[in-house]
Amino acid sequence: MQNPKEWIHPEHQYEYAPDELAEELRTAGFVVKRAIGICAMPNSARSGRFDFREIVFGDLLSEDKLRESYCFYLESQKA
Repeated sequence: MQNPKEWIHPEHQYEYAPDELAEELRTAGFVVKRAIGICAMPNSARSGRFDFREIVFGDLLSEDKLRESYCFYLESQKA
């Protein structure tokens, strides 16, 4: 959404959604203990238009807006 024609970071080749990365971790034998959204952007997610103000003024950490966040953190542990 932020850069629709290119990757946010030039070394990125694929950007996982939280559920995709959680599945990769489970497949590798990990248990996801905690999932946190970083910089919740619910208005941008709803409208499909990136609004930088949400990064500045929005919720920094959110456990209930994981899929609406700019990035995310998955805490995992080897099973």
